[in-house]
Amino acid sequence: MVFKKYRIEQGDTLEAISKKQNIDVKELVDFHNSHNTITQSIIGDYLPIHLEYIYLPLESPIKEENKYAEDPKEFGRKVRYRCEQVNTSKINGNLAHFLQQNFQYVVKNNGKKNEFFVGLEDHHFDFNPTYLNPSFSFISKTEFIKNQVYFQISEENGKLSEVNNKKEISENWEEFKKNEFYNDDFIIQLRKTNEHAVRELLNMGDRQFSVDYELTEEEYRRNLFYFI
Repeated sequence: MVFKKYRIEQGDTLEAISKKQNIDVKELVDFHNSHNTITQSIIGDYLPIHLEYIYLPLESPIKEENKYAEDPKEFGRKVRYRCEQVNTSKINGNLAHFLQQNFQYVVKNNGKKNEFFVGLEDHHFDFNPTYLNPSFSFISKTEFIKNQVYFQISEENGKLSEVNNKKEISENWEEFKKNEFYNDDFIIQLRKTNEHAVRELLNMGDRQFSVDYELTEEEYRRNLFYFI
């Protein structure tokens, strides 16, 4: 099932969100926890103080006809994996920068139809010097949009052959632009000094997440499992 991220607002409660989103509280909590990590899960009857978003089912007109939507019978095989990437650079023997990233993905498979789903569930990063953290925070948000992908594998060569949910990914990008893009700390600061760069970021996102983007499959084929 494709999901959307609901930003928790001041004064929100589980009951208020469930009424607003027309979903039972238990279903809301179960869905959120099944698409999240332990540290971001909801335990009990209250919203954790540190929680910024709740994951909710994305109701869309194509839901009924989308045969790639998550279903226990369709995606009966599931595994999670975590990976770590560390980058450092030195100048004259002194540490110039240090970056550590930790990722958690869920991979689901329908062996009968060679259909897969890969979803980024958690991304933690630690960058030194810290003044670059806002830019990585922005990049992380776009990675969550991009890495929620249903696709098919070619029986001939075992490679990704087609992305099946381009429309949903594009819609998630449009929702991000509408609700989060201009409220992001990195974008707020960038607009003060380089409005042109902000427009370029928007154009890049529009191009990359477009349903008609010709290089979509090639980019996923090259980068989807880059961190393994």
